[in-house]
Amino acid sequence: MFLKFRVKLRTNCRRTTYLLEKGNTTSLSLKDGFDMYFHLAICPFCSLYRKQSKMIQQAVWHMSKLPVGMVYRMDEQVKHEMNEEIQKRL
Repeated sequence: MFLKFRVKLRTNCRRTTYLLEKGNTTSLSLKDGFDMYFHLAICPFCSLYRKQSKMIQQAVWHMSKLPVGMVYRMDEQVKHEMNEEIQKRL
């Protein structure tokens, strides 16, 4: 029984991540929006994916505003702090 639930949840995760990305470019139908938000309320993995996707989208948007030819480099201190945080969470 647990395996069936797990497979169903995984399928819903796939659909939810698809809907999250689709929602970035187009409007979702009422049913799709409801399905997505219901799943986000119960799935911590898709909620995390949503946050990460939003961060990536914002970073790309900010980088697209840089002058042509300018190279963006992350500060070494920030990079080090991010690596430490990632290692703590692993």
